[in-house]
Amino acid sequence: MRRSIRLLLASIVLFTSTIAYSQDQCKVVGWATQNGSVTGGGSATPKVVSTYADLKSALTTASVKVVHVQGTITFPTAGRINIQDQSGKTIIGLPGSKIVSVDMTASGSGIFYIKRCTNFIMRNLTFEGPGAYDTDGNDNLTLENCQNFWVDHCDFRDGMDGNFDIKTASDYITATWCKFSYLKPPKAGGSGGSNDHRYTNLIGSSDGATGDDGKLRITFQYCWWGQGCVERMPRVRFGKIHLANNLFNSTVSNSCIRAGYKADLLIESNVFIGVNKPIDLYENDFTAVTARNNIFTNTSGNTVGKNTSFTPPYSLTIANASNVQSLVTNTTCGAGATLDGPTQCGCDTPVNKAPTATLSSSTSSTCVGTKITLSATATDTDGNISKVDFYDGSTLLGSDNSSPYLYEYAPTAAGTLSLKAVATDNDNATGESSVISITVSALPTATISSASSSFCEGESLVLTSSSGSSYIWKNGTNQVGTASTYSAKTAGTYTVEVTNSSGCKATSAAKEITVNALPSATITAPASSFCEGESIVLTASSGSSYKWLNGTTQVGTSSTYTAKTAGAYTVEITNSNGCKATSSVKQIGVNALPSATITAPASSFCQGESLVLTASSGSSYKWLNGTAQVGTASTYTANTSGAYTVEVTNANGCKSTSEVKQISIISLPIARITAPANNFCSGGSIILTASVGGTTYNWYKGSSKVGENPLYEAKSAGAYSVEITDANGCKATSGITQIEEITSTIWYQDTDNDGQGDPRITIDACTQPTGYVASAGDECPNDPNKIAPGNCGCNKSETECVTSTVGVIKSEITVSPLPFDNFTSISLENKGTIESVTIISASGAIAGKITGIHSNEILIGESLAPGFYSVIVQTETEIIATKIIKK
Repeated sequence: MRRSIRLLLASIVLFTSTIAYSQDQCKVVGWATQNGSVTGGGSATPKVVSTYADLKSALTTASVKVVHVQGTITFPTAGRINIQDQSGKTIIGLPGSKIVSVDMTASGSGIFYIKRCTNFIMRNLTFEGPGAYDTDGNDNLTLENCQNFWVDHCDFRDGMDGNFDIKTASDYITATWCKFSYLKPPKAGGSGGSNDHRYTNLIGSSDGATGDDGKLRITFQYCWWGQGCVERMPRVRFGKIHLANNLFNSTVSNSCIRAGYKADLLIESNVFIGVNKPIDLYENDFTAVTARNNIFTNTSGNTVGKNTSFTPPYSLTIANASNVQSLVTNTTCGAGATLDGPTQCGCDTPVNKAPTATLSSSTSSTCVGTKITLSATATDTDGNISKVDFYDGSTLLGSDNSSPYLYEYAPTAAGTLSLKAVATDNDNATGESSVISITVSALPTATISSASSSFCEGESLVLTSSSGSSYIWKNGTNQVGTASTYSAKTAGTYTVEVTNSSGCKATSAAKEITVNALPSATITAPASSFCEGESIVLTASSGSSYKWLNGTTQVGTSSTYTAKTAGAYTVEITNSNGCKATSSVKQIGVNALPSATITAPASSFCQGESLVLTASSGSSYKWLNGTAQVGTASTYTANTSGAYTVEVTNANGCKSTSEVKQISIISLPIARITAPANNFCSGGSIILTASVGGTTYNWYKGSSKVGENPLYEAKSAGAYSVEITDANGCKATSGITQIEEITSTIWYQDTDNDGQGDPRITIDACTQPTGYVASAGDECPNDPNKIAPGNCGCNKSETECVTSTVGVIKSEITVSPLPFDNFTSISLENKGTIESVTIISASGAIAGKITGIHSNEILIGESLAPGFYSVIVQTETEIIATKIIKK
């Protein structure tokens, strides 16, 4: 009635047009019909929420399948609701409801973030964000890795980062009759960089998100990108997007539909009014854009596509573009949250009448596991029945799609069944039958218990049933007893059927009983006796446990027993089945050990000698030095020190080991010769000293004995050695000491220490005396600078005599130029070569000296200061003086 009052006579024509072209029949269309379509939460009882806490609880609880939003719900700071890993859910906004977020932070913004969810329906919801503010935050609604979503008649306003984004391999999505707008002015200064981020829909997050390739299949039909939308209407990467019968009329648009990387777009029968770039081909890296039957009014920018886009795998009724604006902008039933209720579909769409159902059962009581037959009748006055579902409470038991509607059900638990039938018609409306109750009695517990599942040959085993009213025991198919217990004396497969007080029966699982053979019990041993102090291992035949006895005394429990005493041994063997058997007696004896001793003439010997050790009598022997075996005879010749033992074996094979005989080696004395030198001067001698520690000494020159004392005076050259005997009688001979006799030399006194001696003072000696040298010829023995007199004699430098010749200039020497500026040349004529030049200043000081010249001409003067100089020229045979003047 309310709808009829709204419609005035002046709108009759519009109404007729709307009904003619409207596709709004409460059914999903487009891509969401693929991959199993969308059913949402189905006919589950709605959970009505009016607070943020209740909304969050209902949306994040997987068991809540249908949610109705009532009134205005304002989110707290950081209140974005994350819905993850759910399937089969419907979210519907009741008339006048609204969901509001005011959080403008990057981490807290957004309203719903839905991840890894499938089979969702969202209808008649109004999302209101805080307004566009670019901080790389969140959208009013984001789908990530979601499949089979139907978003219908929703109003998206003022999302902070965007209104509705679809990304990360989401697929099979349909948006119908949705409105996108920005009613609040944009807020500048966000960290994301854009001062006007009224970007409404992003499909695919980046060119590098290659997991989106082959996904993002989305249909937009009868949607409205209205006032305030600037870009992304939508902006697409990778996806196959079908845009049909949509309206674009934002006066602030930069671009509408943008074809991004690998986008495949089918754009048909849409209306673009007063917008820029209706179809933005952007960087031309899309797959295909097909544009057909669209209307462009007062637009600027591209309006055509390129390449051929995909062909939808579904059938979609496309309205004529000329009717799209009136359909979408109808304020009572067009795009946006315009529905009057959860079952309303659009402009005066008739409401489907629900079907009716009745239910009957084959019994009013039963046992667990016993089948009952449920029979339902269903009718639909304005259509036909598509299926009948059978429920126990809210649990779906099964369905039947054709009449008669039957279902056989075997209860799995005791209690009371609350059974109902739910009929669904061809328009997805449902009707429920009244509930019928059936009592389900528990089955008795049927089990067989016993001490084991087997018994030993000649014994028996008691089988006990679980509690009941009566019993039937069987071995295989043969009944063998009716009591609560049964004593089994034969092997077989035993069962018991237990009947309880309700008459319900249960048969136990089969109990397999076996009769186990007794073990074989024997004792094996390597011999029937052993040596005193040793033992012998007795080994039982195979079993699981063992009991050894010597006579009547228990002595062991292992599979083997080490006997250390004589006796009559038996073993009781228990096998893995617990069956026992006892062996016959094994008689064991003990043999005496031999005596083992070592005799020796001494307990030590000199290094390099040996010592014979003798064992006591036996059949065989084993000599050891420490742990190393060294011999097998009755005697052993020891040539090393050590702790010697002998193992003696007698005729019975019994062994004894002697006490340790400690044998040591006495070190030889140290034999060494020391001497003050290895030579002596002719006519002299040298004392050789033997090392201490000996009691006797024998000196040898070559092979001839020459002395018997610790000291020996060698008076001739030769190879000397000494043999030393210590207090233990051990002998050692030293190495050879070679002694030489040296002839004397004449040495000359070197008083001035210039390496040349005075031939007048000599010493005849074998070694060089201090202050003497081997060379003679020093004619100036007290002058370290001369060995022969010079022009001034001994003990004077040659320059001390120059002043006597400085004024004499000889004609054989030439100086040119004179005076000079830098250099002057000094040359000789017929006087040989210049060997050295000494330059003396006017004050008598030596200003320079040049030696090793060997030429008849030389340049001098560069390093001299201006002034008057005397020059002494030394030739091979004489000294010549001249003068020079530097300007």
